[in-house]
Amino acid sequence: MNPQKKWLSAMPYRNKNENHRCGSFARGFSLVELLVVLAFFGLLLGISVPAVNSIGRGQDTAKSANDIAGLLDLARSHAKSANVRVEVGFSSDASGLQVAVISAREGVTFTSVSRVHRFPRVRLADVADGGRPAADLVLAENRAGFLPSFEFSGKTFDRVIEFNSRGEARALTNGLARCIEIGLLPNVDGMTPAAMQSNSGAVQVAGLSGGVAVYRP
Repeated sequence: MNPQKKWLSAMPYRNKNENHRCGSFARGFSLVELLVVLAFFGLLLGISVPAVNSIGRGQDTAKSANDIAGLLDLARSHAKSANVRVEVGFSSDASGLQVAVISAREGVTFTSVSRVHRFPRVRLADVADGGRPAADLVLAENRAGFLPSFEFSGKTFDRVIEFNSRGEARALTNGLARCIEIGLLPNVDGMTPAAMQSNSGAVQVAGLSGGVAVYRP
């Protein structure tokens, strides 16, 4: 016998199909299983996105409230240091809230203390009562007697808080209010969805001292 054939005949026989017996191969996902997994992840996404948006809106409201408080502090400080009247104007519409700070208004002539600051994610509102002092005057209210509006940078600022040279603040023509409130709610095309109503903020200005405080739920 040929030595090579003898060596081959001594090797154990192996069935070339032994690794392909029924049930032994790696099984993939079926179309139905893939659709179930995709539906599950879609459900999770639908639940998480509103929650993330709500958190983001809440952070926007808090930051806007703090920034507006800073502008009011700037106006009060400038009024006292320069011995002039300084006005902070608010304009709220579907595009959000705009705030301007001017001084020495005589008729239509005034000096800009600060550029117009835009807060597109919040709007002026009468927010729900919370753990803060009650306000005598809420800027978002519809009532007579507010200080005259002014035009600046193409906007009408129809809610105005004025600081005098003593640092006192007023928003009405007939005298001081003990506490003036700027209420803020998230802005979505001029409205606040019900799910975002709790993401409110309030900036209060003391009439006699001009002191500013920020309140969040």
